[in-house]
Amino acid sequence: MADIAKATDVRHFTYSSAIAVDKGRTGIGHFDSKSAIEAHIRELEIGYTIIRPSTFMEILVLPGMGLELGKLNFFMHPNQAMQFIVVDDIGKIVSQILQTPST
Repeated sequence: MADIAKATDVRHFTYSSAIAVDKGRTGIGHFDSKSAIEAHIRELEIGYTIIRPSTFMEILVLPGMGLELGKLNFFMHPNQAMQFIVVDDIGKIVSQILQTPST
């Protein structure tokens, strides 16, 4: 998509990455592929914004996460801090980026 944006003279490209990207190779394909895409975007001569939202809070209410049983069954340690964001909030942030991109 970034290459198409460049080829069609898009003035500003916005890419949704992930919070754990760019901290070196993780061995997790999802993060490592996003890191490679980010590096490619940076090489293009195009205005861009890369957003790295944290985990969406809404994931916690999916079946199997345990909240319906009064506990949380999630992939983090009990005392581990973790960042979350509500989908509506990241939507508001991206809306501002799309309305007022810097070049």
